[in-house]
Amino acid sequence: MVADSALRSGVTNVQALNAQLTRTPRNSKGIAAAVLVTAEADGRAETAIESISRFAFITAGLPYAELNQWIGARRVDFLWERYKLIGEADGIGKYGLTEDEIRANLRAERLRQRELEDAGYCFVRWLWDEIWTTPQLVVARVLRGLEKAGYQAS
Repeated sequence: MVADSALRSGVTNVQALNAQLTRTPRNSKGIAAAVLVTAEADGRAETAIESISRFAFITAGLPYAELNQWIGARRVDFLWERYKLIGEADGIGKYGLTEDEIRANLRAERLRQRELEDAGYCFVRWLWDEIWTTPQLVVARVLRGLEKAGYQAS
């Protein structure tokens, strides 16, 4: 999360992360985690839920998704284009604060999903508490979506 955020905000870049990693002794505590984080950091992750989700998918060995991609005029959180699968990490903040905002944003979200499904895409959705407390269930849900589209785990 921190590495993704630092890259996104421009506080650092991949070269600086790698340079710091090369200066770190190989027998340091946490070096294996640091190597993974440095290799996988991605500034396209815009939120904590996206970073946490991405880490769960990487460590589970799922195929890499493109982050925050456009499909026509619609933007999606995770896209496995080869499998026509869209992953949506649903934080509640995007829906607004007032009842009217929430209602309007939920309606727009449903219309957006319908348009993308009509274009041949399938959706997998998860909530913050799901990826935080039971990431294995989210990973299993995404894997089922990928397998329905022809993905075969090796």
